[in-house]
Amino acid sequence: MFFSDNKVENFSERDLASLKDRAHFISQLNKRDSDLWNKGSHSDSLGWLGAVDKMLQNLSTIEAFRKEVLNQGFTDVLILGMGGSSLSAFVFKQIADKGQGLNASVLDSTNPDAISAIEKRINLEHTLFIVASKSGGTLEVSAFMNYFYDKLKKIKGPDAGDNFMAITDPGTPMEVKAKELKFCKVFLNFPDVGGRFSVLTYFGLLPAALMGVDVDALLNRAKEMVEACKAEDLSTNPALGLGLIMGALANQGKDKLTFFLPGEFAALGGWLEQLIAESTGKDGKGILPVMGDVKSNNDNYGPDRAFVFYNFSGLLHNQQLNEKSKALKSLGFTVINIEINDVLDLGKEFYRWQVATAIAGAVLGINPFDQPNVQESKDITNSLLKDVNRKLVLEKDEPLAMDSFFKQGQPGDYISILAYLPETAETVKALKNLTADLEAKYKLAVTYAFGPRYLHSTGQLHKGGKHNGLFLMLTCEEQQDLQIPRMPFTFGELQAAQALGDFQALRVHGRRVMQVGLGKDYLGGFEKFLKVNSVPKAFGGAIGGMKRED
Repeated sequence: MFFSDNKVENFSERDLASLKDRAHFISQLNKRDSDLWNKGSHSDSLGWLGAVDKMLQNLSTIEAFRKEVLNQGFTDVLILGMGGSSLSAFVFKQIADKGQGLNASVLDSTNPDAISAIEKRINLEHTLFIVASKSGGTLEVSAFMNYFYDKLKKIKGPDAGDNFMAITDPGTPMEVKAKELKFCKVFLNFPDVGGRFSVLTYFGLLPAALMGVDVDALLNRAKEMVEACKAEDLSTNPALGLGLIMGALANQGKDKLTFFLPGEFAALGGWLEQLIAESTGKDGKGILPVMGDVKSNNDNYGPDRAFVFYNFSGLLHNQQLNEKSKALKSLGFTVINIEINDVLDLGKEFYRWQVATAIAGAVLGINPFDQPNVQESKDITNSLLKDVNRKLVLEKDEPLAMDSFFKQGQPGDYISILAYLPETAETVKALKNLTADLEAKYKLAVTYAFGPRYLHSTGQLHKGGKHNGLFLMLTCEEQQDLQIPRMPFTFGELQAAQALGDFQALRVHGRRVMQVGLGKDYLGGFEKFLKVNSVPKAFGGAIGGMKRED
């Protein structure tokens, strides 16, 4: 059967019939009727429904700024952001026409080594820094801004602000600070659009334009999806059926929505993780997005899985993905196949998934626009940072064998690797290897994410969703710490406090969490970790929390 261009396999006619009674959900959504979620008023969170039309009207403003930046001789752009503003930038960085824009980097890590690596890679004097924060008070973004502003001030003196622009909501501390520091431009976004729904606003499109993405074409593709999503017929609306199925599958226990994406836009996975997990992971419910590996054995998948396959039509069609999809269909799994023409069709896909996620929230009976548990980790982190005269270190508790820890898992559980490590090619490879090993051995869904990025993404589901996660937190010691100007702590202390803050928040919610310190030679520690499949004292393993040591 088909829902518009979404081919859905192994979803029964009986289940489909039950969804038809909820087709009116799309009418309520398009009317911005907050009763759809039965959780109070959400009129201040539905501005994304009209964002495409607003941004089409502002295309000339974006294009004029893009030309101005290029004419001023900038060669690089560095996006300083967390959550939606950074995750959308990673997608656009991957699909950008490199010859039409600036060299792009994205910073959403507080790891000192990661920050130093970016600083060495760019030409500071010829870099435009985009400071992106909806609230205008995001701790990490403020720290990034302070650090790089002081670097520019040493080079350009009072003209340092010429290298900075801000994207924020009206009336935020960031708007005030940007004017005080004489940023070259401040773009005020729509206050009724939440961060994870902001990809088709200034937060996503300004960085995209500067990178060389054809924002005009992207928005016009998105406009096609906006119009298609007004239909109340399941057979013609590309997002309505998708959202209803997502919610229905989750209610049946098939809540590990596993995505297979072509390499050309694999970064979409991070954006989908935040949108779906942070929107649905609350009140003991939730949908966990999992990024699939086409080489993974199909025997690794349990009945808690459903699958989404993206593929290109025409000459770019990926036959390996096609074969994987057919194999899973033959095994009786629910499989959703979506084809796109080219990467600019992601404009459509951003809007499709926003609508589908909002609809899934209605099916689950949750509010998809809040994040009630995100603040908990932040509060603990802030309390830890108040005492700046002590150093955060790992407790040296008796290590627990990794196998014993993961054998606690039951069918329907999942494993999440939380990596407070520099995001290098070597680290990503090691995490992918570990993910594959754990999935094969324990037959559970396995995800990995870098901290503190996941705190603004899947962290909500970890604490607010079902009690079915097993969390492996990996930390390391930085090679060289970095002081944050005008803040009473270093980046190293900030990241350590964030790791400990989330560790304690997970414990407060009764989650099963194991922490391993890999030391300064974290790749060497990682190699031993994979070889012995346990946590030996030989490379500084530790289970438990962190503590402050005089």
